Amino acid sequence: GGDGAPRYKGLKKRMKHTFKAVVAALRAGLAPDPATAAAFIADSRLMTRYPGKGDAFYPAYDAEVDRFEQALAAGDLAAMTASAAALDRMKKECHSRHA
Repeated sequence: GGDGAPRYKGLKKRMKHTFKAVVAALRAGLAPDPATAAAFIADSRLMTRYPGKGDAFYPAYDAEVDRFEQALAAGDLAAMTASAAALDRMKKECHSRHA
């Protein structure tokens, strides 16, 4: 209901920060901070439980988050970087349709 909206907004705001930190680390050729990356992954899982916010995009997004999580666990910078880029593309495409 209406009471869920501020929480969703707060979630998106937090994800924006954690994702930005992850991308900044990867651009610098560093592994992202594990706690920051874990927070982004947890928030991503939460986000895709909200109906009507881009449901059609959720399965692909969830799958990419899985790939990112595996790359993170493996310490594979190239895979993390590719995954982050894919997540960024999906986010932009989804947000352009679900403002």
